[in-house]
Amino acid sequence: MDGGSLAAAEMMVFLGLVGWLLYYQFMSSGRDSSSSSSEVKQESKADESNG
Repeated sequence: MDGGSLAAAEMMVFLGLVGWLLYYQFMSSGRDSSSSSSEVKQESKADESNG
């Protein structure tokens, strides 16, 4: 395999991982719509504990 095809294979693997991560995030957020609000609550709790 020459350098060009190796770079193309690496890019395909990278894009596949990125696509899978985006798909996973989309599916997890779609199932639980309250996850974003719970994250905000956790951040506010962290701010209170720091202060």
